[in-house]
Amino acid sequence: MNPTAISGDIHPLLVLAGTLAVMAVLLGGAAATVRPDSSGPRGIFAAAGMATRVYIQNLAPLTLMAALTGGTSAVLSSWVGKSVHDWYMRGNAVNNPQVALLVSELPNSIIVLIWGCTVSAFVAAFSLYFWVRHERNEPGSLYAAINYALNRLPRVLPAHAKAYGLIWLGNIVVIPGIWFSLQFAFVDAIATLDDREQEPLPRSQRLTHGRRGKIFRTFALFLPWIISYQLPLRFAFQDKGMGYVFLGGTIDQMFGFILSFCFVQYYLDLFRKKPEAAPAPAR
Repeated sequence: MNPTAISGDIHPLLVLAGTLAVMAVLLGGAAATVRPDSSGPRGIFAAAGMATRVYIQNLAPLTLMAALTGGTSAVLSSWVGKSVHDWYMRGNAVNNPQVALLVSELPNSIIVLIWGCTVSAFVAAFSLYFWVRHERNEPGSLYAAINYALNRLPRVLPAHAKAYGLIWLGNIVVIPGIWFSLQFAFVDAIATLDDREQEPLPRSQRLTHGRRGKIFRTFALFLPWIISYQLPLRFAFQDKGMGYVFLGGTIDQMFGFILSFCFVQYYLDLFRKKPEAAPAPAR
């Protein structure tokens, strides 16, 4: 076996294994140390630990949905981008790899946008179903999660699509994309869980005010995966074949579920009663 390498001699699976090992230490350590019965708002490590626990408790349905949606989305967008890239390279006498890459990334990104505005809305409601069951100390099921997501899709879809579209546009310049991501971190939770709220985006902007530093630090906890996947791995996997692309997209969606479980905790913490202070000792 003589695999395509990253930086000439490093196999992409080695980079993947190293990145997953780092994430396993971070999230596994957080999950092992978090106190499930702790009351009040949790810090980022405690929230990530509880999110990881809930994911593991519902491993089969969440991983299946990650494969069906994250893996399929990655394959579809990669196939469209590669097809446009090959078409450009065949049709130009003077081939410019940099221009070809830009030409292929545009349709790739458009597919991501369309998928993210539609299918991802269903996926968001699907994942939050399992957090709802966790809050109620009740088991969840794949069938019930699908029904839950379908019932809430008419509410979730418009809000999710607007938020995702703004983040996608902002990512063209990177900094606005990060800013929108922080402001709209609660949109899916609001649209899914609050039937009375008519404007999830403005409400998310209000509720995240003063909490965006915490949300940013939560994103930062996942930076080993985000940086590795979006920079070397995604392109290396495209060169290796669609099986690798599918694997990368599946894992990316799995981490997306854990992130969404962190954000729903921050959102619900706003409405939890703070524990009463212990009475002063008698003098």
